[in-house]
Amino acid sequence: MKRYLKSIGLLFLVALISVSCSSKSGENKENSKKKKSHMPHTVGVTSELLVITNKVHWDGVMGDSIREFFGRDVPGMPQVEPVFTLPNVNMPSVHKKMFRRHRNIFIIEYKDSLKNPYLETKEDLWAAPQRVVKITTPDDAGFFKLFSEHKEALMILYHKNEIRRIQQTFKDGEDTKIRNRMMRKYDLSVTVPSGFFVARKFKDFFWLRKETPDKSQGMMMYIEEYKSRDQFKPENILMKRNTMTRKHIPGPTEGSYMITSKMIEPESKEITFKGKYCVMTRGLWEVENDFMGGPFLSYTFVDEKTNRLITLDSYAYHPGKAKRDLMLQMEAIMKSIVFEK
Repeated sequence: MKRYLKSIGLLFLVALISVSCSSKSGENKENSKKKKSHMPHTVGVTSELLVITNKVHWDGVMGDSIREFFGRDVPGMPQVEPVFTLPNVNMPSVHKKMFRRHRNIFIIEYKDSLKNPYLETKEDLWAAPQRVVKITTPDDAGFFKLFSEHKEALMILYHKNEIRRIQQTFKDGEDTKIRNRMMRKYDLSVTVPSGFFVARKFKDFFWLRKETPDKSQGMMMYIEEYKSRDQFKPENILMKRNTMTRKHIPGPTEGSYMITSKMIEPESKEITFKGKYCVMTRGLWEVENDFMGGPFLSYTFVDEKTNRLITLDSYAYHPGKAKRDLMLQMEAIMKSIVFEK
């Protein structure tokens, strides 16, 4: 429960930063939508954070702290992959259109005449979808003060922007047949781009897949009646997962099936998901009696209207290759869930 309260506090901080530093209160939302529709689309590869600051600072302790935080390893991966890649350009580049179109921008400007450092953030400032954060500071001490206080909230803001961009892309190429099938059977749906197909569908289980010659992505949804808080215990979530994957996710050879790997300890975390209490679980999966494996990410929560405990569980398979972006895509699909009103 303490971890849950901490996550709520962090989300409040994210909201506070977004509201206090974004567009003026009272701005007409309809006008804002029209303005964004005429904005240029952002550029940049997935999970790229452009840092705009002078090279002398980027090569010093300030740059080290940014690289250490935003370039840390993605958790729950079988190989080392950074959360963000971090290209850098000098401060004068902030005025160039080609750099202003980047999706995620972090500006650090030093002003000797300034007394106190301050932080600003803006959504869709020069292009869309975009997140721009700027710290203006007289010295390194001022930067470190603000960065240490707000870096976790900034990570969430940039991550949300990545998810928002993927969801917009998927919405443009959505397979509405899958959405309609889910809504009719389960009274909920997710936004799925073309290329995915329904592999299995039962009253308590749903499996989406996308297969190419070199990689696989999938999302499972399993449903049961909500009976007690014990169903949120990490060991019970993993037990349910292994039961469902053994029953429904076969491997490539006879007698093989997906299970949760014991190579690393799965991570469980209490979060809010679509406004609901949720346990997020991430770790590695493997195939019993075979050699396949990769990362998985799941969200377990209750649909109060129907008293259903629902788990959305996604995975990726791309042997010997990067999987960060594949898992981001699956996260975006899961977070697009809509319940029947």
